[in-house]
Amino acid sequence: MRYNRNFIPIPAAIVAIPAVGINEFIDSADGLLKYKDTAGVVNPIFTSGGTTINGILLGEDVKTTTIPGVVAYADGDTYDLLNQVENTSNVPVTININALGAENGLTKVTVAIPPATLLAGRVYRFVYDVATVAFQLVGEVINGQAVQKLNYLFGEFTAAGTNIVLPAFVLPPGHITDAAALSPSVAFTGGAITAVVVDLDGPNINYLTDVDIFQAVDPTLGGLVTGVMDDASVPSPIIPSTYTLTMDSTTANLDALTQGDMDVWIRSSRLLF
Repeated sequence: MRYNRNFIPIPAAIVAIPAVGINEFIDSADGLLKYKDTAGVVNPIFTSGGTTINGILLGEDVKTTTIPGVVAYADGDTYDLLNQVENTSNVPVTININALGAENGLTKVTVAIPPATLLAGRVYRFVYDVATVAFQLVGEVINGQAVQKLNYLFGEFTAAGTNIVLPAFVLPPGHITDAAALSPSVAFTGGAITAVVVDLDGPNINYLTDVDIFQAVDPTLGGLVTGVMDDASVPSPIIPSTYTLTMDSTTANLDALTQGDMDVWIRSSRLLF
């Protein structure tokens, strides 16, 4: 993986800069610093902010890209893609790499990517997940880290039980989740409940364990919890990991008599092997 040393955006009008190094040049079509490898394949080196990209997503909702060397979709394959056009309609986002076939773009494991999530000019990380046969959104890439905001509406909690498990996100292999935070955007109240706690659960450990969100609307609730999840101790994991959000109520069920909406922020990083 190679980076421009100063991480500065370079104008598209510049066609070539001999000083940047052997086989490195500025592509006048998109303004990205690129290099040509020994096989003659052109590869992007960076986008502004220091993020290396694998390809450029074209199209509003039906998105396509070309990535040299990709001949099939494989479980855990992870791509950082520069999005050219915002997804503005309710048409489900699909991603098609090298005309291998359009697969759904999902968030929260099973949910179609909402309109206005993928903004123009931003880089997003996706991981191909065989379990859902989809490209799972990992988040917007900022200086190599992927950040994603997940919104859970009250209707997703009304399973009429004291313990509800919801899909959260898919973590790519070779990554760790190094920070998370949550906040109820609508207070959790109603019915006979006396407490509601939330866990963010990985395959082996809990994260954000037992954060109490009952009758609270506080943007700092839960704080920014830092630490490492189970993948940090696993050398070179080769398959994606699915995380879940668990809600537990006290005294009464989370049902139609209760209410509450919640935002969860996840930040993940790629390990260097």
